[in-house]
Amino acid sequence: MEQLDVYPGLSLGLHNFGAHVGGRYFFTDGFGVFTEIGFPIAKYGSNNDPFYHLNNQATFSLGASFNL
Repeated sequence: MEQLDVYPGLSLGLHNFGAHVGGRYFFTDGFGVFTEIGFPIAKYGSNNDPFYHLNNQATFSLGASFNL
């Protein structure tokens, strides 16, 4: 299937280091959809920070992809 693209990756942020895996499917040459799930590997910061758990949790994304 030439329209399907699966990819892994690494994420580096100010509050964590993580990984993600996702996929894109193009219906036409210029339009498709994507989904991605990410999770933290290393967490930075102290547990006293009120946003500690918001910056260090799994994420799920779903959206549209355009080839301009």
